[in-house]
Amino acid sequence: MQQRGPPPVAESHAHRDDVYELAYCYDAAASTADVFGRSVAPLVAKLLDGFNVNVIVLGATGSGKAALLEGTLGVDAESAGAGDGLVHAALTHLFDGLRRSSVKARV
Repeated sequence: MQQRGPPPVAESHAHRDDVYELAYCYDAAASTADVFGRSVAPLVAKLLDGFNVNVIVLGATGSGKAALLEGTLGVDAESAGAGDGLVHAALTHLFDGLRRSSVKARV
């Protein structure tokens, strides 16, 4: 039986000059409400109009990405909904939009 060597190493693409465009960049002072209102709510409206949308959250380890997405309910939320993350807020906005819509949808 012939022995095979290791699988080929993936070709490096370090030489490529990829360019990425960011719609918004927020600093540590931005609240979840700020991010939702400026970046996510308009995308939910586009989603309701039939467009595909995507939100990508980037940041260094420990910068608060999970808290931004998942929320902080039960941590320091002073009122109901105050600690909601982007996911909960976006889904609430989506289902509210579907309820107001004249389009019949089953979810």
